[in-house]
Amino acid sequence: MEYIAEFMKGRLPWSRKRDMLEINLIKLMNEKDLSDGLSEQMKQICKSLYKLKYEDRPDYESYRSRLLEILVKKRYLIKAPYDWEKGTENCQLYARLFERFR
Repeated sequence: MEYIAEFMKGRLPWSRKRDMLEINLIKLMNEKDLSDGLSEQMKQICKSLYKLKYEDRPDYESYRSRLLEILVKKRYLIKAPYDWEKGTENCQLYARLFERFR
C-alpha cells in the first residue's frame, strides 16, 4: 500500500520527517488517510490489500481489471513502447546514459 501511495502521490507523508516517534505515529494512519487523492480504482485495490492476511491469496484478476480501467479512462496506450525501447525518441538518450554509468 505504501508503495502505491508513494508512486501515485510522489512521496509519503513521513518522507521528510526525521523524528522516529513522529514517523511511527504517522505510519499508524488508517488506509483512508493514505489513499486520499488516489483514483477510485486505486482506492479499491488498496482497500483489498489492507484486508489481506499473510495466508490469503491476492485477487490479481481484480487488480488487473482496476488498473486496466485506469488506463482506459486516462486513454493510455496499453501497447505503447517504453521510453528506452528501440524506435522511441528517448532511446538514444537512455543508451548514452547506460554507457556513461557502466
